[in-house]
Amino acid sequence: MNHIVTPDFDYYPISHKIQQQQITQNGQALSITWDDGLTREFHFMILKEHATNSNMTHAVTHEQIFHLIDISLDLRFITSTINGDFVDVTWNDNTKSAYHIGWL
Repeated sequence: MNHIVTPDFDYYPISHKIQQQQITQNGQALSITWDDGLTREFHFMILKEHATNSNMTHAVTHEQIFHLIDISLDLRFITSTINGDFVDVTWNDNTKSAYHIGWL
């Protein structure tokens, strides 16, 4: 597998399914409600920092290839969808990221 699944390269079992997900705070946060009723909100900066796509993480060394200071404060979530074991996010900087449900 070429895609890094989680930012710390660990395995996280999926113990709950996502019941609902929505973009909140004018696109600055992603709110997820699990099937046990727990709701968590993820700020855009946290998720962008932990993105594992190829423009954020080096394929061989698995190190970040960007600096936090390079993340625009104008960055926003555009869409979020559940795709199997992942939440796929589209950003307003024309990039996409996928987050493993177990890691979230």
